[in-house]
Amino acid sequence: MSTFGKRLRLLRNEKKLKQEELGEKVGITQGAVGMYERGEREPSLEMIEKLRAFFGVTTDYLLGVSTERHLSVSQFKETSRLYTLLQSITDDKERRDLERQILDYAKYLTNNKLKT
Repeated sequence: MSTFGKRLRLLRNEKKLKQEELGEKVGITQGAVGMYERGEREPSLEMIEKLRAFFGVTTDYLLGVSTERHLSVSQFKETSRLYTLLQSITDDKERRDLERQILDYAKYLTNNKLKT
């Protein structure tokens, strides 16, 4: 199970939600929630943002980059700027490519942090 999957399951259980209930709240199926939790499927950045907002945690926490659940003021400003930039990209392929690059970088950070 991926760090993301573990964190998602932990947060869902803390709110005492079934996979189906979480799916209804963020607009996905119970099966998709289960696949995320088992590491069988990766969410889009849009879905990560929905989950982050729903649980009130940072994206870094969800992805396993940080153990801190909440942002500092400067981190919040930077994250808001990046999200606004991503949303301004109108070309779907370009946006998906950027989303993939960001997720790959987050994985890189997670793997390197776990090794140290």
